[in-house]
Amino acid sequence: MTTSISTCRLLARRLRNGNPRFKGICVRKHDYHPFTSIAVRTIATTKPRNESFARQHATGKIDMSWVFPYPTVGSEEGLNELNDYCKEVKQYLLDNVNSKILDHTGIISDEIMQGLKDLGLFALKVPKTFGGKGLSNLEYYRLLETLSLDSSIVEVIHAHQVPGLQGLMQFGNGDQQHKYLRQLASGKLIATVALEEKASGSDIAAISCKAHLSEDGKHWILNGEKEWVVNGGRANLFTVFAKTEVVDLNDQVVEKTTAFLVEKSFGGVSTDDAANTCGLKAANICTVKFEDTPVPVQNVLGEVGFGFEIAVSFINSKRLSMGPMMAGQLHRAINDVTEITSQRERFGMKVSDCELAQEKIFNMTLDTYMLESMVYMTAGQMDKVDQDGNPEDCSIEAAIVKVFSSKIGWSSFAEYFQLVGLDSCDGGFPYQRLLQDFQVSSILKGSDEVLKMYIGLGCLQHAAKVMEDRIRAAKAGGFREKWTAMWDVSRIQIRILQNKATVIPHPSFGLKGESQTKTWLDKRLNNMGRMIESLTDSYAKRVFEVLREHGKGLENEQVIVGRLAEVAINLYGLTCVLARCNKSQILALRNADHEMLLAFAITKRLYKETHMILDLIGPLKIHGHADAQKKAGREVATERRYLPSHPLEVAHRHEEHPKYLEQKNKILELTN
Repeated sequence: MTTSISTCRLLARRLRNGNPRFKGICVRKHDYHPFTSIAVRTIATTKPRNESFARQHATGKIDMSWVFPYPTVGSEEGLNELNDYCKEVKQYLLDNVNSKILDHTGIISDEIMQGLKDLGLFALKVPKTFGGKGLSNLEYYRLLETLSLDSSIVEVIHAHQVPGLQGLMQFGNGDQQHKYLRQLASGKLIATVALEEKASGSDIAAISCKAHLSEDGKHWILNGEKEWVVNGGRANLFTVFAKTEVVDLNDQVVEKTTAFLVEKSFGGVSTDDAANTCGLKAANICTVKFEDTPVPVQNVLGEVGFGFEIAVSFINSKRLSMGPMMAGQLHRAINDVTEITSQRERFGMKVSDCELAQEKIFNMTLDTYMLESMVYMTAGQMDKVDQDGNPEDCSIEAAIVKVFSSKIGWSSFAEYFQLVGLDSCDGGFPYQRLLQDFQVSSILKGSDEVLKMYIGLGCLQHAAKVMEDRIRAAKAGGFREKWTAMWDVSRIQIRILQNKATVIPHPSFGLKGESQTKTWLDKRLNNMGRMIESLTDSYAKRVFEVLREHGKGLENEQVIVGRLAEVAINLYGLTCVLARCNKSQILALRNADHEMLLAFAITKRLYKETHMILDLIGPLKIHGHADAQKKAGREVATERRYLPSHPLEVAHRHEEHPKYLEQKNKILELTN
């Protein structure tokens, strides 16, 4: 799978220029031009989605509606039903699925597939009115954690639910939903998405697959090739994205992305053999080809030219899914490694009693706790809508979860392998498969570097908009609004010049003064809350400094943007840990005191780490280091090889070199 070289810059330009695709554009209707048979797209703007929590961090704001209360399943009855269902699914997988055999054969047998269907695993996200289970995001991701017992199976189920089903449920019309949803819920139809291409990777704007209207205007003729399609050889309903010609509001013919519901039975659909990937061997990852495939015009998903928006809508869920899958695997890794180390003795003591071994297990536990906290905070927020029916914008948060999952996956599995020892090198054990499955799954869900750019630029864009709004209010508002806006802008500028970390609004959990929200947090967590406030304040200050210094040239400062993204990831993780730990203390959950220890350790570690990152992009940053990094990296990339000479390349003895002898004599004189 490839990623377009221009992806980061393209993303930067879209964010910088306020591309309407990021402003909630939707299609109200479409028809066909009477002479050219080209779709005419009419556009209207909708209300923007509720602002992302992580974006608001960039301006020093902490949205308390996210922090308290921490999300949970709505009722005790619902929670019990979910837990019972998870136990049933887990037991089925333990009794019937041998991951070693699946990995060896690369096939999920018909018997196992039927068992998964009988359990209702193909109906998880389908509304109950269409025979599905109608799970919320919170419930769905909890089930993905259980399904992660086998990486191939969880990918197959997820590809069917999201994005295979999600686009149909969100953007499909009544006829489409009645035609397909019941068959999808029963597993009679298996869905997947065909998006990525060899030349474009996951860059939606760069796809080359095309569709044009037939002469009679009844079909779209689809041509192209899609790669890395999970369930590709097994699926019989594809959501395919292709370029189509449309006439815009200025009567100009332009190419826009359109989504199509394509049945395999339409004809012209073929698949290659499953790719010989290093992991996820039973996920049936294929290349799918479309050759003059006739797609009825009734099978346009959403509207013509609306494909980009549809793709973006399910990409969040695709990214977030990495979190529960990783969390489930780390749970089992910790349980496994603690069992192994407790049974082994080295140098007269159990390995589990060794402090260095305990440190590795501790690090794995910290990362898993933080990841869990982020996953279910984000999933719970995705279920929320405001009084106008607008959902929360969780795009940044989903990207954060994916990047963090990838990061701790490598580090935690490295600790795991060290503790297991040479057994981890034995192909008969599951350790290699875990690492290989993780590697493929991580890449399938997007490049971490591109996602860091998305996170960093998204937060910077929000901060720039806040500043622009205040400046605009200072110029055009009423007297009071002008005075307030001018004071806000001046305060930001003055504090930046004075190297003080105060921006507007002051980040607060309501821990100071006589705030009515002061009592929401367990007293033992107050210090943690204040540390997060301080970090948020410092982060916002750096954001405004970067905007002032680089402005529109930020797309060329990818290192700085990436570091700001790392701070955003740490801050979001810390806030999720605080909210979750506070819930555990309030409800006196089992092992709540243990959670307190983990929360304190995470805070101390990330507080120090985050300040180090901020120092690298602040006024005291080491410019020479950044310049050296850019120059050296560019030289290696240009030469396409490792440049330093080998340490044994010089033939003569350095002891005989005049400069060496001179320095040696000076040292001898000083020591004597």
